[in-house]
Amino acid sequence: MYGKQIEETETRARTIYQETTACLMAHSIRAVQTYLKRYHKAKQISVHLVPKMHESIERYSWLVDNGGDEAKIWVDADQPTDRKRICIAHELYHILLWSDPSVSDIPKNAAMSEKDAEEEFCDLFANRLCRAHDDFYRSGDAYKAGIFSVEFPVRANPKKPKIYNIDPDGTTTEVLGPQGSGLAADL
Repeated sequence: MYGKQIEETETRARTIYQETTACLMAHSIRAVQTYLKRYHKAKQISVHLVPKMHESIERYSWLVDNGGDEAKIWVDADQPTDRKRICIAHELYHILLWSDPSVSDIPKNAAMSEKDAEEEFCDLFANRLCRAHDDFYRSGDAYKAGIFSVEFPVRANPKKPKIYNIDPDGTTTEVLGPQGSGLAADL
């Protein structure tokens, strides 16, 4: 009865899942946008995946930020997910450095150029940010915060799906309506 609709729904779910690669570090991108809006000037940040980028320009990521209200991060689509995350976080710190007038000059040693010093600090930021994300998800805090609290089981009647809250201890409880985390439409 619902065969075609179920198949289309599953196809859409796979397509959306594939698109999530472009959403890597979405919470961090949103946090940088919020920080800049709150303390300096609003900036829209987008991430674009480019196949074979490293082969053509010998870089895994690239930032285009002209100091205006938009910044674009270009990332090699063919690299592993963890490297994509690190690259996005690295470019986010460039955005923060270039957008925040309160950031003082980056310290450097005599053997290092200013650009090399900036790259070192961007790498440090990227590693710390990605490590903090990994620690959060591994520690179980994501479950406590309710980020993984909703499960939509496959049912015979897709018109009335049941929603279950999954507690950190693994117990499930049926709930009356959708819940979970999401990003506010406006900051």
